[in-house]
Amino acid sequence: GGDARRWARDIPPDTDRLIVAGGDGTLNEVLNGLPDPGAFTIAQLPMGTANILSRELNLPRSPRGVAHLLCNRSSARRLDMGLAGERRFLALVSAGFDAMVARDIHERRTGSLGFRGYVMPVLRTLRRYRPPRLTVTVDAGVAVHGAMVVVSNIRNYAGFLSITDQARCDSGELDVCVLHHGHYGALLRYAGAALFGRMSRRGDVTYLRGRRITLDADQPVPIEIDGDYACTTPLSITIEPRAVSILTPG
Repeated sequence: GGDARRWARDIPPDTDRLIVAGGDGTLNEVLNGLPDPGAFTIAQLPMGTANILSRELNLPRSPRGVAHLLCNRSSARRLDMGLAGERRFLALVSAGFDAMVARDIHERRTGSLGFRGYVMPVLRTLRRYRPPRLTVTVDAGVAVHGAMVVVSNIRNYAGFLSITDQARCDSGELDVCVLHHGHYGALLRYAGAALFGRMSRRGDVTYLRGRRITLDADQPVPIEIDGDYACTTPLSITIEPRAVSILTPG
């Protein structure tokens, strides 16, 4: 952890293409290490667990596929970039149960995870879980309360779910889904809705879009950014439209 951010600081400014081999967390480190994240066109070789951004963009998952992307016809797509405080992100910010799991992993992780590596952190989090009371405001509108919130630039979540099922990574806005309830039964129902991309249709969520989002709570609640534990509430989130160039299939 932290190596990719340090290496990114020393990349020569005349670099034509930057290939990032890793998952969403590695890509996030590079994004935050670059002096100017819009100066390069980035190609990702997805090697993480969920690879949610690469799934969203339908990126190739092999070195050969990335080579074809570099050499053949392809397009450099400009993606919106979020700012969580001063930390840049391309995919999502969330607070609540999933961020609590991410914090458990952060405190204990010693190597690569894989999906099986999430089982014990989820179980440990469930044992001590108490639904938080989050306060979410979007573009200085009416405050919304909930037990979990996902602020996202993309539809994909965890590799096979969709919580912000109407999001687009170049819309100029962030999609915000506030889950009103946090008890175990509600979490299971939300997971079922996310599996079929129906979260925005539920009556027990608030679905919004905006450019300035604030997250707060009565007591500090864990926050994850692009899949990794980052900080706790309170947090302000903004967006820079079409700030980063990513190489995608033509």
